[in-house]
Amino acid sequence: MKTFSIAPLVIMLLAAFFVQTTSVAVVKAQGGQVILKPTDDTYISPLNNPTANYGSSQRLRVSLVYYLTWLKFDLSTIPKGAVGISALLELCTTYNGVASPHFVVACIILPLNNSWSEATLTGDNFLWGEDVELDSDYVANNEIWYEWNVTQAVVNATTSNATDVTIIMTYPHPEEAVSIAFNSKEASSTKAPKLTVSWTDAIPEFPPILILPSFMIATLVAVLMMKRKHDAKA
Repeated sequence: MKTFSIAPLVIMLLAAFFVQTTSVAVVKAQGGQVILKPTDDTYISPLNNPTANYGSSQRLRVSLVYYLTWLKFDLSTIPKGAVGISALLELCTTYNGVASPHFVVACIILPLNNSWSEATLTGDNFLWGEDVELDSDYVANNEIWYEWNVTQAVVNATTSNATDVTIIMTYPHPEEAVSIAFNSKEASSTKAPKLTVSWTDAIPEFPPILILPSFMIATLVAVLMMKRKHDAKA
């Protein structure tokens, strides 16, 4: 009498399970791009007016430690698993906003903290940590768009599963300078700060809930195939 061998069945089950759990993971969606406006944007004045809140201001001011601009963007529209991310921050100077041209730096603060709000942030309650410079641009003209590469900030946020990203604009040199002003989101919808995020691919996660059903289906198919072969040889 011919016996039913379990070894080929085990091999087929393992192969089927491997195919089921890996075939979805390697499928890549198309790249994409989103242009984000800030959910919160404001500036603070830790030395001159530490208790003042400028959340409703139409300007975002930057100069050494006298004025620091804070921007927060919602990243929920970026798909999970996005790869090849690049991010460009753009700010438009206001009319008569550049009295003294100088560099402006975009940076992030570590550890990441997005709990602040433009309605409550002041020079007294802001959270500071280790600042990491992202990019700088020489701001020299009024009513002009300037840009900063802030890819690192967005990548850090997405890999940390953060839903928002905070970017701070500062003045890099240890000497006093007249502040530079940019349009805030309250000033103009067409000249508001914007963050353009692009990605080349998005690798979807394999839903864990599908692993067991897939394995069960693969098991059933393998058993039926092995039984048919066995019955045919018997």
